[in-house]
Amino acid sequence: QVISIHADEADTEVQRTNSDPAFAIPNPSATTLIPGTSGGGSAPFKERCSVIPFQLPDFGPVSNPFDSANLAFGFTGTQGTPIGNLDLYGLGRRQTPTVLTSDYWSTTDTRDPSDATLLQNIDVRVSTPSFVHATGIDFSEDSAAVLKNARIHVSDSVMCYGIKSDNSWPQIKDVTIEVAAGADGRGFEARGGTATLTDSSIVVSGGTSTHGVTTLESGTSVLRDVRVTAEWGVSTNRGVWTSSGAVTLEHVGVTTRGGQRAYSIDNANDSDATLNDVTVVASHGADSNRGIFNHFDAQITATDLIVEVAGVSGSNGYGVLNQESALLTADNLAVRTFGGTGNYGVLNANDGGTVTIDRSTVTGVNSSVRNDNDSADFFVGTSKLVGPVSTHLTCFGNYDASYGGVVCP
Repeated sequence: QVISIHADEADTEVQRTNSDPAFAIPNPSATTLIPGTSGGGSAPFKERCSVIPFQLPDFGPVSNPFDSANLAFGFTGTQGTPIGNLDLYGLGRRQTPTVLTSDYWSTTDTRDPSDATLLQNIDVRVSTPSFVHATGIDFSEDSAAVLKNARIHVSDSVMCYGIKSDNSWPQIKDVTIEVAAGADGRGFEARGGTATLTDSSIVVSGGTSTHGVTTLESGTSVLRDVRVTAEWGVSTNRGVWTSSGAVTLEHVGVTTRGGQRAYSIDNANDSDATLNDVTVVASHGADSNRGIFNHFDAQITATDLIVEVAGVSGSNGYGVLNQESALLTADNLAVRTFGGTGNYGVLNANDGGTVTIDRSTVTGVNSSVRNDNDSADFFVGTSKLVGPVSTHLTCFGNYDASYGGVVCP
């Protein structure tokens, strides 16, 4: 059973007055709530804290009547340039909806010590050119919050994060994240815990480096029906970067372009990536464009993976680059590389690990499949190989663009 509960008409603001009394409720009948700072643009500013009571239904003698709950409210806009974060708390149960001046809590990094429960830290739109770091939403300290139907824009700081998740388990759905950083921009970053993103879009652009989705320090990110774009950073643009973590991508599109390096999926340092129905595009990197970059003992298992890499003059393009003892298993892989100076479909470097490719189509001008490590296994079965093939391959049932049989050297 689903029940909709509307806010009580007693909702109002508690204001810190900077005078005596210290706190007041200036307008109990206001139709719009304004959290944050007000006061005419000059110090001392007056902080406002919005309090929204709800009347809970009476289900009788039931110990835990609720399985889950969602909160939705209308956001009408901002005044001035918002700085800082909004904390969303759940207050304890009471007998009446009356808002008290003691409900005020703000302007501190310390949590509310009362019976309040921190639910979520929110900053929907952040533009802070004078600050080193700016974060849209920060999930931390075992947060299991649910975020739906939100648009997050963060810009102008040296380092910008759309959403950060530290040792938490958030569920994020129908969210648009836009990040434009001065130096390092990250759309979503997970450190520890498990974060799930569905039906969402992430765009990170400009600055020195861009990262669409970053998973670090034993964190796990699960993306379903998500579009990720990282573009036009001067140095490196990474779509999905995983280091010492794990990532699962299902029905996901990843696009990177521009800068010196464009890496759509960068899987490193013992990370484990599972890809299903994923399309990646890497282009316009002046030095290197890599659809899949798997390295430093990482592992990728991919099914129904499409990779397209377009280089520019003087650049090298790799559909899949596997090196430094990394392992790759792919079924129904479609790789096409073109443009630039060097084009390689799937390249196992001289220190790469085992590569297995089945039922795939791989195109590369310099080589379709190439194994530079004569001590590592490279298996290719029942695949269409368009472009030269190297030695040190184990092949079965492969053919070229004219459907002539391909015999591995």
